[in-house]
Amino acid sequence: HPSAEWKGSGTKNINGKKVGFLKLITPAIDTKIYNVMFFTDLNGQLLLCTFNCTEKSIAEWEITADEIMNSLKLKE
Repeated sequence: HPSAEWKGSGTKNINGKKVGFLKLITPAIDTKIYNVMFFTDLNGQLLLCTFNCTEKSIAEWEITADEIMNSLKLKE
Protein backbone atom coordinates (compact mmCIF):
# COMPACT_ATOMS: atom_id res chain seq x y z
CA HIS A 1 0.00 0.00 0.00
CA PRO A 2 1.89 3.09 -1.20
CA SER A 3 0.36 5.51 1.30
CA ALA A 4 0.88 3.25 4.32
CA GLU A 5 3.05 4.52 7.17
CA TRP A 6 5.09 1.55 8.40
CA LYS A 7 5.48 1.29 12.18
CA GLY A 8 7.31 -2.02 12.36
CA SER A 9 7.67 -5.56 11.10
CA GLY A 10 9.56 -8.69 11.99
CA THR A 11 9.31 -12.15 13.45
CA LYS A 12 9.20 -13.37 17.01
CA ASN A 13 8.79 -16.63 18.88
CA ILE A 14 5.44 -16.78 20.68
CA ASN A 15 4.72 -19.87 22.78
CA GLY A 16 7.07 -21.96 20.66
CA LYS A 17 5.80 -20.74 17.25
CA LYS A 18 7.61 -18.45 14.82
CA VAL A 19 5.20 -15.57 14.14
CA GLY A 20 5.61 -12.78 11.60
CA PHE A 21 4.03 -9.37 12.16
CA LEU A 22 3.38 -6.05 10.43
CA LYS A 23 2.35 -2.76 12.03
CA LEU A 24 1.21 0.12 9.85
CA ILE A 25 -1.11 3.09 9.58
CA THR A 26 -3.32 3.27 6.49
CA PRO A 27 -5.69 5.98 5.28
CA ALA A 28 -9.46 5.59 5.45
CA ILE A 29 -12.15 7.95 4.21
CA ASP A 30 -12.21 10.24 7.24
CA THR A 31 -9.34 9.08 9.49
CA LYS A 32 -6.26 6.89 9.60
CA ILE A 33 -6.29 3.30 10.83
CA TYR A 34 -3.60 1.57 12.91
CA ASN A 35 -3.27 -2.06 11.80
CA VAL A 36 -1.44 -4.94 13.42
CA MET A 37 -1.29 -8.14 11.37
CA PHE A 38 0.40 -11.28 12.60
CA PHE A 39 0.65 -14.66 10.97
CA THR A 40 2.06 -18.16 11.31
CA ASP A 41 1.76 -21.66 9.94
CA LEU A 42 -1.00 -23.88 11.29
CA ASN A 43 -1.00 -27.42 9.93
CA GLY A 44 0.49 -26.28 6.62
CA GLN A 45 -1.93 -23.38 6.16
CA LEU A 46 -1.65 -19.66 6.82
CA LEU A 47 -3.19 -18.40 10.05
CA LEU A 48 -3.64 -14.61 9.78
CA CYS A 49 -4.82 -12.49 12.70
CA THR A 50 -5.53 -8.75 12.64
CA PHE A 51 -6.19 -5.90 15.03
CA ASN A 52 -7.06 -2.33 14.11
CA CYS A 53 -8.17 0.93 15.68
CA THR A 54 -8.23 4.58 14.67
CA GLU A 55 -4.95 6.46 14.76
CA LYS A 56 -6.23 8.69 17.57
CA SER A 57 -6.77 5.57 19.74
CA ILE A 58 -3.25 4.13 19.33
CA ALA A 59 -2.11 5.27 22.79
CA GLU A 60 -5.08 3.47 24.35
CA TRP A 61 -4.85 0.23 22.31
CA GLU A 62 -1.24 -0.35 21.19
CA ILE A 63 -0.20 -2.27 24.31
CA THR A 64 -3.39 -4.36 24.18
CA ALA A 65 -2.75 -5.21 20.52
CA ASP A 66 0.73 -6.48 21.43
CA GLU A 67 -0.71 -8.46 24.35
CA ILE A 68 -3.23 -10.08 21.99
CA MET A 69 -0.46 -11.06 19.59
CA ASN A 70 1.77 -12.36 22.40
CA SER A 71 -1.06 -14.49 23.81
CA LEU A 72 -1.27 -16.67 20.66
CA LYS A 73 -1.50 -20.38 21.55
CA LEU A 74 -2.06 -23.03 18.93
CA LYS A 75 -3.27 -26.61 19.25
CA GLU A 76 -2.01 -28.56 16.27
